[in-house]
Amino acid sequence: MNSSILIDSLVRLVVSELPLSTRGIHGPSHWFGVRKNGLLLADMIGANNKAVELFALYHDCMRFNDGRDQEYDLRGAKKAYKHWKEGLIDISRDEIDLLYEACRGYTGGGNSPNDVTIGTCWDADRLDLLRVNIVPDADRLHNEEAKRIANESDFLVLDTHKAITEYKRVVFDLDHTLIDEKGETVRPGIYK
Repeated sequence: MNSSILIDSLVRLVVSELPLSTRGIHGPSHWFGVRKNGLLLADMIGANNKAVELFALYHDCMRFNDGRDQEYDLRGAKKAYKHWKEGLIDISRDEIDLLYEACRGYTGGGNSPNDVTIGTCWDADRLDLLRVNIVPDADRLHNEEAKRIANESDFLVLDTHKAITEYKRVVFDLDHTLIDEKGETVRPGIYK
């Protein structure tokens, strides 16, 4: 996987400008869940990793509340574009256009994104609905792997991907416990 475009100073800036509490359901923990999901999907289908990571950071960063909030997606898109114009985001014109469209259109964009990267961004967000006890609807997903995950309720694959990307080497114990190279449990097994 390529190195992350999400440098600490950019993340700190976006968090510092967040109108909501950082602990809300649309805050940074959600953004990084979307990032994790998006990178898993992007690696499988060749979506643009930079746009996917930046979507995770910007898509909910301008919400005024955790409920119904008119045009927060457009405000997030404009924030990303502003930061790009200021030189804070090092991506091409085509990539900022993808990011802008992904942020702007994901709540009202229907079920037909015109680009695989945009669909990946939207799927990454929808796959994170479990955080609020909503099971993602496969009919609202675009990527075949995202649909498979939802149809088969295979959400553990998302956590496994996180574990595998955080450690160099992992092994499974007899009860399917995932263990990192330091011998520490990453994910508990199926037996207690």
